[in-house]
Amino acid sequence: MERRVIVKSFVSEPPRYSRSQVEAFEWLAAAHALAASTRTGRAERSGALRERIMDLLLRYSCAPEHIGSRRSDIPDFMHTDWQRMTIFNLQESPRGRGLGIRNAFYAGTADRVVEALFSRDTQPPSDLIHVSCTGYVSPSPIQRLIERKG
Repeated sequence: MERRVIVKSFVSEPPRYSRSQVEAFEWLAAAHALAASTRTGRAERSGALRERIMDLLLRYSCAPEHIGSRRSDIPDFMHTDWQRMTIFNLQESPRGRGLGIRNAFYAGTADRVVEALFSRDTQPPSDLIHVSCTGYVSPSPIQRLIERKG
């Protein structure tokens, strides 16, 4: 007997922060130029590098008329005050913060999202598929939620 599986009831929780595609490009160009400046110690060329990166982004990335905005749960993308960055403290390190900080941020964000998605549910679902291409933590946010709710 063939068993048929149906996957339904997809729900998503959109990330909190949104920027236009052009603003995202501007942030990326500034970030890459600052990272290069931090790595080489040569701040005098960062303006030219920023412009070059912006040109490359506009040429090779999906055009703003095709992607209106980008979303993220990382507040860093909303400003260029590099001293306040959660992850991208590029004035200190050209790579930003390390894996431990990034994983901790992911775990906290994933827990918040899972809690929001299941806040009204009193009974656990019979089956659950959790997919993330962003990060990994064990136990997973779903496992921690099940543990908390019993």
